[in-house]
Amino acid sequence: KRLKTMISASVYREVEHDVLLIDTETLVQLEEPSIRLSRMNSGSTTRMAHPRDIDLFKRFEDYPFETRLRKQGREGAVAEVCVVERVDRIRQAVVDVKRGLAEAILAELAC
Repeated sequence: KRLKTMISASVYREVEHDVLLIDTETLVQLEEPSIRLSRMNSGSTTRMAHPRDIDLFKRFEDYPFETRLRKQGREGAVAEVCVVERVDRIRQAVVDVKRGLAEAILAELAC
């Protein structure tokens, strides 16, 4: 849902995208010490530009999962995942890659 919203936005709609489909469990196993989670989209500034601070991204053990699950449900508990610096072993977690305009990518992912 969040991917659809982002790549369908007017500023991105006509831009080609490379979308990597990632096996989240594998990514976490490979990179957990470097992973940070955010309750909001850190790049969004047009709708509800919430204040940002150094605490926006949290380590797994510091992230308030239970509170977020109760307030936002499973789909809204985590808005963004960040891997600090780089993902050294991303190839091991990539399931598929889609390239193209928003409509084509979204149509392929819906299949």
